[in-house]
Amino acid sequence: MRFHHIDIPTSEPKQSEVYGVESRLHITSMDDHPHHVEWLHFESGSPLPQIIQDVPHVAFGVRDPEKAIAGKDVLIQPKTTANGQQIAFIIEGGGSR
Repeated sequence: MRFHHIDIPTSEPKQSEVYGVESRLHITSMDDHPHHVEWLHFESGSPLPQIIQDVPHVAFGVRDPEKAIAGKDVLIQPKTTANGQQIAFIIEGGGSR
């Protein structure tokens, strides 16, 4: 497991946001930030879980996502993003990752 990025929810629009229609989410690119921060600006009615909208979370890269989430409290099952990455969200230590 290796650190990939951190997502921080914000109520303020940021420069260079990209809009995700399905998620009702404006998001910046971690590649544009020196510490791999993605800013998340949610619209009202976003279908994403409230904890993701309210609490910062850390993302890790793993070789086997299914193995990494086995036995965990899964918030979002593994899925492939528009850019081809496979992601999943778990609750661990009171927050998501």
